[in-house]
Amino acid sequence: MGGSVAIRKAYQGREQTYLKHRVLEEYLRPWAHKLGSFARYKPTKLWYVDCFAGPWKSADDELKDTSVAIGLAELRNAANTWREQGGHKVDLGAIFVEKNEKSFAALSKYLQTHSQGIDVVAIPGEFGAAVDQINKRIGAEPAFLFVDPTGWKGAAMNSARRSALRRTATSSHCGRSRRGRRVANRHQIPADRGATWRRGAV
Repeated sequence: MGGSVAIRKAYQGREQTYLKHRVLEEYLRPWAHKLGSFARYKPTKLWYVDCFAGPWKSADDELKDTSVAIGLAELRNAANTWREQGGHKVDLGAIFVEKNEKSFAALSKYLQTHSQGIDVVAIPGEFGAAVDQINKRIGAEPAFLFVDPTGWKGAAMNSARRSALRRTATSSHCGRSRRGRRVANRHQIPADRGATWRRGAV
């Protein structure tokens, strides 16, 4: 694709954030729809994990220009698709981690009225300290991790890797398991100064 990218009004002056959120949408949407298809055969639950949730500098009263709202919306879209295409139920879960007290208060307030139908967990504090709690909560269920820290450091990214790579059944790139099923348990996709990880077969 060529040409310039049209920036939505809510993102004026926040062009880098807009591009990161576009990446989030374009990876999370197909991931959630593909893994949601498992609901045709077995109970399925998908998780979205926002490792540094914010919200940060939102220009929208409904926080639609934040990774929090985008993550919840894409999960719901996938679940709605499979419900409409045969009545298949996809369970949804989301975990949001934020260390800034003011941002965490705004996050908690938002989730009180925007988390319907999703098993939501908000964790205050450093992401690195929450990794074990997150892994325990998710278990073996597929999860999509979004990492976009403000003022991030190497230790924070290492914590994200520790959560994403906890299961070691597959190689660190998209490949095939011994049974021939395509897997992406440890697939990393860079998103400028942020990144996403996907745990689960695709």
